[in-house]
Amino acid sequence: MNAIDQVYDEAFESKGIDTDLSIGSTIESKQFSIEASKAILSKEHVTHKAFEAKEGRSFLIMDFIVTNNTTETQSFLTSFFINGFLENGTVIEPISMYTSIPASIEPKAIAEGQIVWDVPEGEKAFYLSVMPNLKERDAVYYVSFEVQ
Repeated sequence: MNAIDQVYDEAFESKGIDTDLSIGSTIESKQFSIEASKAILSKEHVTHKAFEAKEGRSFLIMDFIVTNNTTETQSFLTSFFINGFLENGTVIEPISMYTSIPASIEPKAIAEGQIVWDVPEGEKAFYLSVMPNLKERDAVYYVSFEVQ
């Protein structure tokens, strides 16, 4: 497994993605605080059993810390949105059966979990678009990073 090495801002700015956010940055809204706390590339992912990436593919495994800032239970599935992209803008699809962020987050609670994406082997530069409150669709934040 490989660990985060550095922020990869320059490549994304050339693609029109302007951000100062990277791994460890917290995105705040009235509804949620969302932090992508860690990212690794791996040929396997272990949950209740080990899964291996297909030939020519890797898993981008990201840890998230999500805080519900409200006094009501909020749903991960209907309250905020996280999209993953390769450096060139290609959308990467999460593997839903490996996603472990709780579906419901209690008031003022902190939840930790993972989102796992299937990516081409050799890719190292990525970015996320994060919408921390689906009621505010214009508030989209970008997190850029490189995994070594």
